[in-house]
Amino acid sequence: MTDFSKGIASIPNKIRNKYEIHEWKHAASILQLDFLSEWRYLIDVLNSFDLKCSSILEPGGRKSPIAISVNGMFEKSGWKER
Repeated sequence: MTDFSKGIASIPNKIRNKYEIHEWKHAASILQLDFLSEWRYLIDVLNSFDLKCSSILEPGGRKSPIAISVNGMFEKSGWKER
């Protein structure tokens, strides 16, 4: 069972060790309580995403390789950019 009172502390250590995470206005708790399926999917995306130096250094056009990768993961689940 997830302890929703901990906000970003409830984000798995694998993700917390991989990224610098900041929270604004209890967003993590709100997502977990009101949008649980979206929260779980977001955690899955963060778990599966790997930021590679080559992606940072590669010149982009309209979108960077990083944006293409992350957007693609969300699009697979039917999320739409707005």
